[in-house]
Amino acid sequence: LQKLNKLDHNGKLPLDFAVRVFTQIIEGSAFLIDRLKIVHGLIEPRSIEFCSDRFIRTAQGHHLPVTPRIILTDLGNSFPIDSRDENRDAYSMQYKPPEIALGLNVRKSSDIWACACVLYEMFFGKPLFNTA
Repeated sequence: LQKLNKLDHNGKLPLDFAVRVFTQIIEGSAFLIDRLKIVHGLIEPRSIEFCSDRFIRTAQGHHLPVTPRIILTDLGNSFPIDSRDENRDAYSMQYKPPEIALGLNVRKSSDIWACACVLYEMFFGKPLFNTA
């Protein structure tokens, strides 16, 4: 997703495209939670890669991948559900769930918070929280 932000000056994605990408992010997160019993721990634009290297320009001027298929990357911060992130390094501040910021155990919903922050960023072209 960061690649798209560099191509498009306003950072916003078309609604239908953003929803298709968001659905895949949620499905990927659900797979990690349900099948592997882990949370990703670093869902943010830079850990979401498109499968296609080819981009097209839409009539509205957006640069978009030919297909919106994505892969969740950066699983180095993943950890088991109900564990505690002792050093609080999981998640960047702009995407950090409240329970992690408060030093509580990771929950199934921890990645969902980060997914929602990414969705906001896709819709509005800027992070939900300004941490600068």
